[in-house]
Amino acid sequence: MAAPGGEQVPMNGLSAGLARIETALVAVSAAAMAAIMCIVVLDVVMRYAFAAPLVWSYDVIGLYLVGTVFFFALSDTMQHHGHIALDVFLPYIP
Repeated sequence: MAAPGGEQVPMNGLSAGLARIETALVAVSAAAMAAIMCIVVLDVVMRYAFAAPLVWSYDVIGLYLVGTVFFFALSDTMQHHGHIALDVFLPYIP
């Protein structure tokens, strides 16, 4: 069910609880994205200005932060139908 602003309205208490968890996970995902950007900027500055790159930045970003960004935002994106959908076979299914 959609509210006047286009926002989804939870149907019961469980759905409302899951919506709050999804909102919190999206906030963590956004913080991880901000951390990625800050670490990359810091690494570039350290690499080119001081010739001392951060040796741990690639591992932290690749192993932890990218997965956090993707998986923590996944359920909220699915809830809002934000993924790309390819409806190639849909017209052929009865």
